[in-house]
Amino acid sequence: MIEYLGWDSQFFNLKIGKVEITSLSLSLFREIFYSKEKNNYDLIYLFSNTIESDADKELKRKALFPIDKKIVFTKEVSRIDNLPENIHPFNGELNIPLLDLAFLSGHESRFKKDPRLNHKFELLYKLWIQKSISGEMADAVFVAQAGAITEGFVTARKKEKHGQIGLIAVAPEAQGKGIGSKLMQAAEYWYWENNLKTCSVVTQLVNVGACALYEKNNYAKESVELVFHI
Repeated sequence: MIEYLGWDSQFFNLKIGKVEITSLSLSLFREIFYSKEKNNYDLIYLFSNTIESDADKELKRKALFPIDKKIVFTKEVSRIDNLPENIHPFNGELNIPLLDLAFLSGHESRFKKDPRLNHKFELLYKLWIQKSISGEMADAVFVAQAGAITEGFVTARKKEKHGQIGLIAVAPEAQGKGIGSKLMQAAEYWYWENNLKTCSVVTQLVNVGACALYEKNNYAKESVELVFHI
């Protein structure tokens, strides 16, 4: 039932596992909790679309609340003929402005919110942006440039005929200028150029600004998933 996560366990120096389930019943929760204790897991990432009432009461009794409400937005890729103004592919080495933007992109991350994990939050996102630039975790990285100033960035990747945004952020001082939408359009331009049919982006339900940005760019809510760290 519990999937052991080797990379997470090594990175955080904890025994970590994952459970994904459509609907969490009380009996399933007790089974997960028993398996966690029996197999000496330090932490379980539990993902579920719905929680039955008895399971919800048991979670609350144990003071376990969602650390994240993960929302997936999707849309069909539209034709975009050119990159938006001042948006460029990034081909250089990781720099401080881009690293700061990577940290900003994870400001609502469950890895930042969990005190057992947040000491590694910055290193986690540094690795994420490094591996995106190198091509391991993204196929394209675009930046918004105003002269020498990096105002925002987005990473995009291809999965079969589907495009996915990994990281996206706009510097606080540059917000309100439409840069977020331009970055979304840059990702969609890349999807179109690579013959991708649909695309998606994942964020947190509490990240109201990000949700508004995606809806503004014609992404529709596909699903919401509750995430517990138990």
